Amino acid sequence: MCRSDASFRAWVVSLVALVSLCLPAGPAAAQSDTGEIVINVIDATTKKPLADARAILVGPQTASSLTTAAGVIQYTDVPIGIYRIRVLKRGYEAGVSKEFDVLPDRAVTVSVGLALSTGGLKVIGTVTAHSSIGVSSSDINENSPIRRLSDSLTDALDKIAGVSITQDTTDPNGPVTISLNGHDESQTAVTLDGIPLSAPGSAANLRSIGTDLFTGSSVSTSPSAGALGGGVNFRTLQPTQALQIKMQGTTGTFDRSNEQFAATGSIGSLGIAVEHTDRDANSPLTFQDYEDQSGLTYPHEGYSQRLSAPALPLGRRPDDRQRHGVDEQSAQLFDLRAGRDGVALRHRP
Repeated sequence: MCRSDASFRAWVVSLVALVSLCLPAGPAAAQSDTGEIVINVIDATTKKPLADARAILVGPQTASSLTTAAGVIQYTDVPIGIYRIRVLKRGYEAGVSKEFDVLPDRAVTVSVGLALSTGGLKVIGTVTAHSSIGVSSSDINENSPIRRLSDSLTDALDKIAGVSITQDTTDPNGPVTISLNGHDESQTAVTLDGIPLSAPGSAANLRSIGTDLFTGSSVSTSPSAGALGGGVNFRTLQPTQALQIKMQGTTGTFDRSNEQFAATGSIGSLGIAVEHTDRDANSPLTFQDYEDQSGLTYPHEGYSQRLSAPALPLGRRPDDRQRHGVDEQSAQLFDLRAGRDGVALRHRP
């Protein structure tokens, strides 16, 4: 009996061991059936990320999305399989990736570089253009061809490219203003021998300055504070060492005429320049009778006269030390100021 019990127990142990070997050791971990796709879209030339590029995912699952500002699109929980990507953006050639596999629990990164569209043309070279600002200047004097072909200095200025002289044709006494390169008249600085003739930001009325007394002018399109369009500088007659007298006149149709008298010289160390002008004009309608709405008739008067008061700039001639290179500026005895009838003088204390 004891031997039988021992045999029975050995048989049971063997059976239990056999069953333990046949049963699995533990539950198997479940495997995922999805993966992940990350798409990076860049400019093929600059290597910078492209935002708002549309990426189309083609495969067991299709999708369409726009790239972020960093040029990235990320797809998660993508079913496993074979995929390819097509990327589109305005102004660029379309890009198509090769086929790739999405494996379980794996991430696939796809980088796409888009080239600028050339419309089917072959690029054989590139040119880079940079913005530039041009500053020009013009000068008119009494010997300039444009001045000889013009009736007045303002007419000559109006013939320069970029210079516009504006006046009211219906009002003979209306203001005459100047503008440069399409800027407002208030953005044009007008000076007389460097002295401003108007406040910054306000337009100068050339009719009240008496431009017939000026020997020339220079135009600069360089912007400055209060004058974004540039500036126009008028020049006056300057004294000379020897006595010089100049008289000239012009005449034309409709009683148009212009007379000018100028004298320059020196008395001792005092330089003198005297100038006087007279401009007359008429109209073809002068002395013609017209009837208004009241039934009354009146003669048309179109005669006009512009008389510029004498200008007398005075200055002290340089002494011997200045002529030999000593850095001393001669003092001005008088300041020039523009008035309605011409150029006024003010003694400098």
